[in-house]
Amino acid sequence: MSNCIPFTGGIPKDCDNNSGGIKRYIYLTDFDNITTYTEAGGTVSAITLAGATATYGFQKFEMNKNSGEFKQSSPKNLEAGSLYVEQVIDITIPRMTVAKRNVLDLLKNRYLVAIVPDNNNIYWVVGIGEGAYMTELTSTSGKARGDGSSYHLVLTAEENEDAFAIASATLPALLV
Repeated sequence: MSNCIPFTGGIPKDCDNNSGGIKRYIYLTDFDNITTYTEAGGTVSAITLAGATATYGFQKFEMNKNSGEFKQSSPKNLEAGSLYVEQVIDITIPRMTVAKRNVLDLLKNRYLVAIVPDNNNIYWVVGIGEGAYMTELTSTSGKARGDGSSYHLVLTAEENEDAFAIASATLPALLV
């Protein structure tokens, strides 16, 4: 007999007004900027920052429409009996500039926490337990004039649980 929590109930069919994708921005802060958080039932209702929001709050990173994605997977190793949740944010930030290069360079070798708003108006907190890290940063000039230049950024977190939603009332106090 397992010590796992039994599940009850199923998942009913939802409404047909489901939208894919994420909004045209995400928010990032250093993992160490979060001192505590309160979560119940899969929703974060409070996050305490290490200091003033102006310094330690979540910074906005903007992109074009339809150029970002958030996904989760749960790789299971049957032999080891291990399971974790891989949370991945994949975004493209348009136009290479020195200012953007300098900001993105600061994200290397850091653990981060992200807030990702999806197009169903749910804000997901990624990396809040263990931190997310940059697993890819590519810059490109494009080949043709119409391609545009951009930065392609992938952030990955390995967590014990799926991403939590964050209560909308919690957001304003966290954002720079």
